[in-house]
Amino acid sequence: ETVSTQSTWGRAQSSRYVLRRPRKWYTNHLASLIPQLLATELPRPSVCMHVRRSDKHSEAKDTPFSRYMAAAEDFRRSNPALNSIFLSTEDNSVINDTAEYPLWKFYYCKEDRHNWNHKQVASVLGGQVLADISFANLQIHQRCEYLIITRQSNWCRLLEEMRLTGNRSSSPVWNVSPTRGGKAWY
Repeated sequence: ETVSTQSTWGRAQSSRYVLRRPRKWYTNHLASLIPQLLATELPRPSVCMHVRRSDKHSEAKDTPFSRYMAAAEDFRRSNPALNSIFLSTEDNSVINDTAEYPLWKFYYCKEDRHNWNHKQVASVLGGQVLADISFANLQIHQRCEYLIITRQSNWCRLLEEMRLTGNRSSSPVWNVSPTRGGKAWY
């Protein structure tokens, strides 16, 4: 076992502990919020992907949406019934790019996308609304059988960590970000 594997496991366990089952009222609140954000039930099997944009370009080059979709196509080769993607992103142009992939059905939450960082969103919506939308997205992501992320994003690493310690630990994960030495950089 490498140090990287151990640190990933430790971080995943810490994340799961911090985000352990919320109080009943908040669970009920999220359960009522998800149908408002996601117009229809997510079919199975499905891929979840988070395309990180907003202020991330100051830390790393944006990964083209086509790279995410190439990963989705690779998953579909192993499971031809796969044609649904839950997509989360801050960038409306990514939602617009989905039109280039008519063989896929995309699902995403109804929310204003301004490609802002979280501080800007919180100043407009309020911190509680931002937290609610984020936790609702996290719960929806946990429903999917496949995950496509960039490990350069803390949110994407959290998605992966919650899967590692939850009911999706053996589900396939595709990292679309560049790697160092052919391995994940954390």
